[in-house]
Amino acid sequence: MECRESCLTHALTEWTHGFGRAAQIYVPVHFLPLLVFKAKQIQQSPMGTVMKTTYNAICSSAFLTTYQVNIFLFVDVIYFLNPNKL
Repeated sequence: MECRESCLTHALTEWTHGFGRAAQIYVPVHFLPLLVFKAKQIQQSPMGTVMKTTYNAICSSAFLTTYQVNIFLFVDVIYFLNPNKL
């Protein structure tokens, strides 16, 4: 049971760290095109535009991080079930 608890603890820790790494990628990916191509939209509705773009960057970061942690957990569970196969 210890391995399962430490695997989950490690996965949650990895998710929080991974979210920060993914945000470093997705914040520029979402905001740079906004600044370059939609400057008029920012002037007309700055709060709404920034909030929507921030929400989209958070969703993208969460998706990438969750995908990465799921792969980690899959490998970890396979190893836990039969450590001699890997």
